[in-house]
Amino acid sequence: TTGENSSFNFNKNGSYSNGILLKFIPLDSTTLDSIANAISTKRLYVALENSQLIENAELIKYTQLLKQFLDKKPSKTIDITGHTNNNGYFENNLIIGKNKATKLKEYFINSGITKNEIHTFSRGEAEPIANKYTEEGKLLNSRIEIRIK
Repeated sequence: TTGENSSFNFNKNGSYSNGILLKFIPLDSTTLDSIANAISTKRLYVALENSQLIENAELIKYTQLLKQFLDKKPSKTIDITGHTNNNGYFENNLIIGKNKATKLKEYFINSGITKNEIHTFSRGEAEPIANKYTEEGKLLNSRIEIRIK
């Protein structure tokens, strides 16, 4: 979208003239391809508090790009995989990972991404990407990965 702001006036009926002009420009294929590259494989670090997903700027931006892309490509599917660190029991971490993925799926649906198939998975602590015995590694391992297919 592009916008232009100018002065506006209300008439006696409460309607206004002038104001904000919005122009919606269709995405060209180059822009759509660059969005696809940015979102096709994504690693997000989001927190859950009382089983609720905590929004952050990266999640909001990614969701907007994903929605824009999927509006043009409704046949694409979304795979969301929750990962955890190695704190606790393996079986419990599988449940925690699945819960993370499910909460993100709910967030996407509440954000208007409903035309696509969204699948959720958990790998728990099984696929660490960093040293699972350090605090920094534990933070990196506790993540959500998204793949658009």
